[in-house]
Amino acid sequence: MIRLSRRSVAVKPSATLATAAKARQLKAQGVDVVTFGTGEPDFDTPQALKDAASAALEAGETHYGPVPGILPLREAICEKLERDHGLSYAPDEVIVTVGAKQALYNLCQVALDEGDEAVLVAPCWVSYPDMVTLAGAESVWVRARPEDGFQPRPEEIEAAITERTRLIFLNSPSNPTGVVYDRATLEGIAAVLRRHPQVVIISDDIYEKILYDGREFLNILQVAPDLGERTVIINGFSKAYCMTGWRLGWAAGPKLLISAMQKIQGQSTSGATTYAQAGALEALRGAADQALASNLAAFDGRRRHIVARLDAIDGVSCAMPGGAFYAFPDIRALLGRRYKGRPLADSVAFADALIEDQAVAVVPGGPFGAEGFLRMSYATSMEEIDRGIDRLEAFVSGLEEA
Repeated sequence: MIRLSRRSVAVKPSATLATAAKARQLKAQGVDVVTFGTGEPDFDTPQALKDAASAALEAGETHYGPVPGILPLREAICEKLERDHGLSYAPDEVIVTVGAKQALYNLCQVALDEGDEAVLVAPCWVSYPDMVTLAGAESVWVRARPEDGFQPRPEEIEAAITERTRLIFLNSPSNPTGVVYDRATLEGIAAVLRRHPQVVIISDDIYEKILYDGREFLNILQVAPDLGERTVIINGFSKAYCMTGWRLGWAAGPKLLISAMQKIQGQSTSGATTYAQAGALEALRGAADQALASNLAAFDGRRRHIVARLDAIDGVSCAMPGGAFYAFPDIRALLGRRYKGRPLADSVAFADALIEDQAVAVVPGGPFGAEGFLRMSYATSMEEIDRGIDRLEAFVSGLEEA
């Protein structure tokens, strides 16, 4: 009889991928689905990046590459970190991975053991806690509050840290809330972490380039460079450069950790796709900057529009996100009601009823650690936003009091 491992049973399917799969299934059945679920730009990869990958293919760059990534790309990542953030790294302190998700997974594998703890600032990306589980460790949640604009309170992070804590995840701009941590928040967190030198810090900067209203990007090393010896910056090419299907991410940090991550990668995927790295190199050389600016302007217009429309729905409120491309509406006032006799006890039940009845795909907030909220990606056209919000309005208007 086949027996599954405990870790495979303990891990939950990704809520975001589950929503995308359900939407694809309905579309395959001919259903007209409006999708707010996928964290993926709807714009094509800039042509210059595709041309660079095509040229690499034609030049025969189709063989195994180095496990940590091709040297020119790692050098370009070092130059980017120096140019954009004033942070100095050598190529052997950088690893290129199969998506930023692999960088996070590799780091959890090298930083966590059975019985360790990792601090998660919720709401957070749904994959963080399961990566912790796969490393044999336990997640400890710190709940950032809506009334604080989802800026975490440093004193609550301190209260969550124990002698077993080995890792903390920081993500700004945030998936799912779109919050951008301000300098005071980061300085407060840094002051806490200085008192706990055993904690490795993850700075997940994947939405770094997607900021609005003139906001300045800051990560923890820009306000506390002294924490560099135990901080790993995670980033990639998916969001800013519309390269989701290329599966290219990277990490930069202390050589001890990066070398260990390289060993894990060498025994799993080996190096990222060789010719794809040529496209990433072109992105860091500035070939996609014009497209990035254009896309950001489009996201900004959609952001303002979707928030205004959500706020106009009775029982729904939505804060204006400062970064990324997600709206995070608060539906707590609607939970407990019924739709066609069906009780909507939580955000999962709400999202399930919405896609089944109105063919609108959203991701429930519960798996992000924020019950009573929905994540809605506005990386889609303005027309799709309006069609989806029209259906959401119809759904909400049909709710019955419990």
